[in-house]
Amino acid sequence: MRTQIFALASLWIMGAMACHSDDAVEQTYAEVLAMHDEVMPKMSTLSGLEMTIQEMVKDSTYSQFALDSLHRSLDQLGMAEEAMWEWMNQFKKPEDTDKEAALRYLSEKKMSINQVGEAMNSSMESAQALIDRYKK
Repeated sequence: MRTQIFALASLWIMGAMACHSDDAVEQTYAEVLAMHDEVMPKMSTLSGLEMTIQEMVKDSTYSQFALDSLHRSLDQLGMAEEAMWEWMNQFKKPEDTDKEAALRYLSEKKMSINQVGEAMNSSMESAQALIDRYKK
């Protein structure tokens, strides 16, 4: 009888742990999507900044220093945009039944979307500062 009770208690505990693990995967997945949803709308702002700087670069009256700065800013904006597209193309909801592997994958994707967001914000701030400084 004690053995049966112990076996049932063990099964119940393992089941509860599996549910907790599923909850952790779903919660982390939701956090990753929320981070993406926060960053994604900034893509249109980033594109607008790129277009503005591309127009500015066509103006030959800027100093070489200004043109070099504008070109560097375009490169930074382009890399940030590419990083976002790459992240989106690579991100998939984990189908893995190994919950620990799924959590590791989601944690990595969470860190990488955070880095993408930082790259986007940094490149957009720099671009806006250059536009404010040099726009005629």
